[in-house]
Amino acid sequence: MNIDLKIGDIILGGRFKNHRMEAKDFGTDELGQPTVNGRKLLTVRIEKAMPIDQQSRKTREKLMKKEAVLKELSRAVGRMKKTAGSPSDAYYCPKCDYTNNSGGICPKCGAKMVKR
Repeated sequence: MNIDLKIGDIILGGRFKNHRMEAKDFGTDELGQPTVNGRKLLTVRIEKAMPIDQQSRKTREKLMKKEAVLKELSRAVGRMKKTAGSPSDAYYCPKCDYTNNSGGICPKCGAKMVKR
């Protein structure tokens, strides 16, 4: 049986499995059962294996911060792509996505070309 758990991962322990603990050491007990931090492995929850809505508030906040940073980076890259357009792609057709640098009427569908 393979369990995706490494030192430093967050696990939930305690009576109601809501106390956050960091996995510090692994071992076995006198019956040969796997243990984490001296506790039986089967009495803790591995937080990264849980659905996001059931994870602890601290972990959800960290994930939300990472997502916000990634979203802002993707917006910045999108703005860079729009401003760094080549002059050969200055106009495009909103109906068929045909691009050219002269504008006017789209030769494929006859719609008016729009400037990027």
